Amino acid sequence: MNCPNCGALNSDEREYCAVCDALLSAPGNTDWLAPAAEGENEPAGENRAYEANSSYESYGSYGSHGWEYSNADMAAFIDKSQPYYMEKFDYFSRGNKLSWNWCAFLFGVAWLAYRKMYKYTLIFVVLSIGLTAIIPQEYTGLSLVVPVVTGLIGNYLYMLHAQTKMRTAAEFSDQIERINYIRRSGGVSWRAVVAVCLIFIMTMIATVDAIDDAYYQNILM
Repeated sequence: MNCPNCGALNSDEREYCAVCDALLSAPGNTDWLAPAAEGENEPAGENRAYEANSSYESYGSYGSHGWEYSNADMAAFIDKSQPYYMEKFDYFSRGNKLSWNWCAFLFGVAWLAYRKMYKYTLIFVVLSIGLTAIIPQEYTGLSLVVPVVTGLIGNYLYMLHAQTKMRTAAEFSDQIERINYIRRSGGVSWRAVVAVCLIFIMTMIATVDAIDDAYYQNILM
């Protein structure tokens, strides 16, 4: 059956939607088969913003690229702050690539890990450590390059990451497995934030110590 709230397809045995957790129907109740009256079953709360906005249709389907996803799929993937990112994705669909994200600027690799963008997390960790190693101590202000870049392109990277996951999800023939994959690969992860921060801090400390040792050895020589 289709969810009356988000439209996602669910197995007949489910009582609640696998995507939005809305009540599908009471056991044995077939009222959901009847066509809904105009105005009924409209998405409520936070989700309503992107379901009702027709501008989101521009990126809601990529059939010309051989794969498709719905607004409900993308919303399930994003999980937290759905309207914000759905609006940004619509902005990027019109050819834009830069959009400021304060969280990405302030928290950098922690934000990337929070959004489960592990490939980009690794790239930016390496860039941060590399700049720390090569930038002279009198030019430490240049270390802001990575946070600024993350703030400028973080939202765009997140869209690319989400679309990659949507392409993988499209390969699932079973609707429930596809939805489960979207929910597993999307959303946020505080455990990843803690792990990346610990690794990043320890690596930075080791890098700085190595640089200081090399500096003092050169002075002594």
